[in-house]
Amino acid sequence: MKAYVSPKQSLKQFTAVESLISGMILSVLLFGVILVKPSSATTRRSTDRVSVSESSRIDDDMLVAAGMFEVDGFVNGDVFAVARDFRLRGTIDGVVLVASEHSNIDGDISNSLAIFSRQAYVGATVRGSAYMFVQKIEIGEEALFSRDVTLFCDSLFMGGTINGKLNCTVGSQVKISGTVDGDLEITSDASIRILETARIGGDLIIHGETSPLDIEDGAVISGEIVRLEGEKSDSNTFSFDDVILLIYLVFAFFVLALITLFLSRSHFQRATTAVKKESLRSFAFGIVALVVGFFVSMALVITLIGIFSAAVLFSVIIVVTFLFGPIYAASGIGALVISSRTRDDLGISLARVFVGLVILFAISAIPYAGGALFFLAGVIGMGAFIIAARPAPKTGNKELQPSSLSAEGTP
Repeated sequence: MKAYVSPKQSLKQFTAVESLISGMILSVLLFGVILVKPSSATTRRSTDRVSVSESSRIDDDMLVAAGMFEVDGFVNGDVFAVARDFRLRGTIDGVVLVASEHSNIDGDISNSLAIFSRQAYVGATVRGSAYMFVQKIEIGEEALFSRDVTLFCDSLFMGGTINGKLNCTVGSQVKISGTVDGDLEITSDASIRILETARIGGDLIIHGETSPLDIEDGAVISGEIVRLEGEKSDSNTFSFDDVILLIYLVFAFFVLALITLFLSRSHFQRATTAVKKESLRSFAFGIVALVVGFFVSMALVITLIGIFSAAVLFSVIIVVTFLFGPIYAASGIGALVISSRTRDDLGISLARVFVGLVILFAISAIPYAGGALFFLAGVIGMGAFIIAARPAPKTGNKELQPSSLSAEGTP
C-alpha cells in the first residue's frame, strides 16, 4: 500500500526546491530553444521580447525563448514557449506548452494547454485538456474548458466553467465559484470553500485528513459529497513528490541527451531518423539485441572467466535500453510532434528532445500501462542506436541527415 502524503507536507518540499526546479527547467529550455532562429516576417523577435501583433498571422509552429512573449494575433500551429512573462490575448490553433514565471492567458486555444509557472491567470477558452503545475493560479469567470482539467498548485481560485472533471492537488487554499460539469476531486488539507455561485454537476470528492469544508448557501452540488481520509482511493494518483521526481528525471535525461549530441551528433541524428521513419525495424533490432544479449550472457556465465564478461554485457544492455534508448525515442517523438521543412541545427535537436522527453515521461505516468510503454520506447531507442551505429552508406542518402523540426525558419 502506498502511504498517504499530506498535501501540506508535499508543498513544503515543493517550496523548498521550487526555485531550483524552476531555474533548471527554464535554463535548460532557454539553452535548447533559444537557438531556434525565426523566419516569419510577422513575428518580432529579440533577446528580451517576442510578440505576435494583433494584425499578424503565423501559419507554423512556434518555439520561443524570451523575457516577454506576447501573442495578440493568430497562430496556426503549436506553441512551445519559455519566458519570464507569457501573455496570450489572441488565438492559437494548436497545443500550447508554457514554462514561465508569470502567465496571463486569455484568448482562444483550440487544443490542449500545459503550464509550468509560479503564478498564472487563465481566462481563455481551451478546447482541449488542461494540465497546470502552478504555485498560485486564478481561473477567471470568462474561462471555458471544453475537457478535463488537472491542477497542482498551492493556491486555487476557480471562477470559470469546466465542461469535464476538475482534479486538483492544493496546498493552502481552495475557492470554487464557477461551474464544473463533472466530478470535482480535491486533494488538500487546507480550507475548501464552495461559494454560493458554484455549480458542480458531479460528485465532490475530497482527499484529506483535516481539510475543513465550507459550502455557502446557494451553491449547487448535483452528486454526492465524499470525503476520503488517509490514502487516496487510487494509489496511482500522483502527488507533488511524484511530479517533482518526473521533473528531475526529465532534466537528467535532457543533460544526458545534450552530452550525447556533443559526443556524436551524426549518430544521434541517424538514430532519431530510425525512430521516426523505421520504428518497427528499430523495435525488431531492439528485441533481437535483448534476446541475443540475454542468451550470450547466460552462456558466458557458465565459464568462470565469462562471468565478468557477462556482467559487462548485461550492464551495457541495461544502460542502452533504459538510459540511451529513451533519449533516442524521445528525440524521434519530438520529431513527429515538431515538423518542419528546414534543415537541422543544435537548437532544434535540443528542443525536440525536450518535448519528446516531456511526452515520454507523461506517458510513463499512466497507471499500469505507463511502465510498459516506457520500456517499449527504450527497446525502440536501443534498436535505433544499433541501426545508427552501422556504417553509413556512401550513397548520400538524405535520411542520414534528417530534416529539421524548427518552426521558426532557416538556421
